[in-house]
Amino acid sequence: MSEYSENQWGDRIGAKIQDLGTEKVSIYLPYDDKNLNADAGVVHGGVQASLMHDAGWQLANLMTQDLNPDVALCLLDGQLNYLSAAKEVDLICEATLLKQTRQMSFVQATVKTVTDKLISQGHWVFAQMPKSVIKQPQKSTLLNSLVSGDYGGHKLLDIFNNNIAKRNQGMFIESLGDGKCRIRLKNQFPHQDQQQNLAVGVQYYVADNAAVYATFSSMERIGRMATTDLKLTFCTLGVTEDLLFIGQVVSQACQAYQCSVHLVGAESGLISAFGSATLWT
Repeated sequence: MSEYSENQWGDRIGAKIQDLGTEKVSIYLPYDDKNLNADAGVVHGGVQASLMHDAGWQLANLMTQDLNPDVALCLLDGQLNYLSAAKEVDLICEATLLKQTRQMSFVQATVKTVTDKLISQGHWVFAQMPKSVIKQPQKSTLLNSLVSGDYGGHKLLDIFNNNIAKRNQGMFIESLGDGKCRIRLKNQFPHQDQQQNLAVGVQYYVADNAAVYATFSSMERIGRMATTDLKLTFCTLGVTEDLLFIGQVVSQACQAYQCSVHLVGAESGLISAFGSATLWT
């Protein structure tokens, strides 16, 4: 528990470990306006992802306490489904172990209200990997124009950035338009975890934003919208530089918008994670 108290992002959202055991880890999140997706909105999907990842990581870490210093516990994949809106409620996240192998932990996590209403759920895969052989992320020439290009400008860009700045300093939209969004996240307080890397939770938070704003920029008239699922696959052990989050609408059918999301090092140009999001309008 003392190690988690050094997680800046967990402290920023107000998460508190409630139960820490090899069968279950639970984290409590009291209601706070700063965790909303907008004024008078609901608890941000990225905040819920933070709870699920952190509870899952704590559980997987307990199952692998005998790791030697040359081996790291890495997140390989996290897939989330958002089932209900969390409006003005305290939340409890519980992580349970689905399966433990010699090198991998498969974890299920749920976020519920204190009255046991299911809000969201996720599945996480953690792996023990020797630090010396962890694969390095790759550059992708397919993303060159998206990493540095101008998306044409959107009339609501300043309004969107003002909304982001109300709740989080150090993240802002660099370019927006035509179904594309690029957000920069600075590797600074309070975005870091206890290892001084960019916290996974804040990466989910901004990835969700990138998909949402990309979708907004593709719509003639902006209305209500909710993320129904968000998935990221991670390519590197830890991120120690600013990240660019690139969301792009790839298909739209009726009320469903499907987006790709790429996380790219702002200086290195290396892909640190990639995934997808589905939004319902």
